Amino acid sequence: GVMHRDVKPPNILVTRDDFAYLVDFGIASATTDEKLTQLGTAVGTWKYMAPERFSNDEVTYRADIYALACVLYECLTGAPPYRSDSASMLVTSHLMDPVPQPSASRAGIPRALDAVIARGMAKKPEDRYASAGDLALAAHEALSDPDQDHAANIVRRSQEATVLGPGSGAPPATLAGTGVAGPPASGQNFTPPPTPAQQSPYPGASSSGPVPTPQYFQTSSSNWGGQPPVGPPPQQPGGQTSWTQGQPPAKRSPWPILAGVAALVVVLVIAGVGVYLFTGNSDSHPKADHTTSVVTTTPSTSFSAPPTSDPQSKLMSMLPKGYPTGTCTSTTPSANSIWEGSVAMVKCGQNTSPGGPTKAIYGLFPNLDALKKAFNDDIAAVQLMNCPGEGASPDGWHYKNSPTVTAGMVACGTYKNQPNVIWSNEGKLMLSDVFGGTANIEELHNWWGKNG
Repeated sequence: GVMHRDVKPPNILVTRDDFAYLVDFGIASATTDEKLTQLGTAVGTWKYMAPERFSNDEVTYRADIYALACVLYECLTGAPPYRSDSASMLVTSHLMDPVPQPSASRAGIPRALDAVIARGMAKKPEDRYASAGDLALAAHEALSDPDQDHAANIVRRSQEATVLGPGSGAPPATLAGTGVAGPPASGQNFTPPPTPAQQSPYPGASSSGPVPTPQYFQTSSSNWGGQPPVGPPPQQPGGQTSWTQGQPPAKRSPWPILAGVAALVVVLVIAGVGVYLFTGNSDSHPKADHTTSVVTTTPSTSFSAPPTSDPQSKLMSMLPKGYPTGTCTSTTPSANSIWEGSVAMVKCGQNTSPGGPTKAIYGLFPNLDALKKAFNDDIAAVQLMNCPGEGASPDGWHYKNSPTVTAGMVACGTYKNQPNVIWSNEGKLMLSDVFGGTANIEELHNWWGKNG
């Protein structure tokens, strides 16, 4: 089989009729090809690359399934699943970090899509969907009934815009239960819809006809075969293109992946969950060292915590590094305390990272208003001071690579004669309150900057 190896939003072109083209097969290869180029640099794009591509494990077509799931996540949330400008951090995230839940990143996304993303981005290839069509079907079924009806209308409009080449039969059959086009039936030729006419860059060339598009066809064998003819096609009067098909090579065409991408795009465009479709690089919250700063631009999106059945486990997974097993325990918030409105609460002992706190409390809140109220109530009991090297507390903070986006608030001070740092993370809806113990405020603040 053939792997694309570079499935990403810029390589998916969507027409006005919602037909999706998967383009740029420049690094596509057979499954037996090496993962690395001759220069030793991994091909593809880091943010969408499957974990096995960073190891000595076998790389199969399911690496493309992983990339498609990453694209699906970005369509839903407006940002890739793992965000960083550091290649090493992206590699670590793909290999080690939990698969993110789109419903936790953007309010209104159906929780059923969390399971779709989790399987599509499974760390082990054998745990992923068996095909792009299976991924598309699962995404379709995760929609509500009204959205599925809307999807059917979008797909129908896309199929009506499809131009069939000479000698072609009916449009491709649909994937069962989705209305999304599948691979062509035996003996049929299929041509995607033409690209809108545009001005030719060559003097004297006709600009009235559509830009030619290749035909994908099936051989008499069981493999979906065929590649477009090599070289420029002959031109007919009026700019129309005529393809002369030779004997097709016995290779798989990119149609299965293209059909899967089309299915995903169609499902996402009409999902009704505030979809951002391929908004480019949206690294609003990369994993990087923090720096405090007064920032005038605040996030425009209000986040809501997912109604997960186990918020305590979710909170545990978001704790800073440096807590040995058993150091942190779940607890129930006391009535009338600042943590009363939290959906999960954890108390921790000594953090083993340099400058780490002796004691800490972490809480997960149901919405941004509850988080802000808890932060304000918390700092009211603290003798505030300037955070080292920064302005008066409380202060806005941001990630190093996103200086114009406020990620939350931070305050430094003392509580019962102990150094104290309190901060909120508005993206995670998480409040953290740590005490220095033997560490001074400078050491505790530095620990927060590296681990908080």
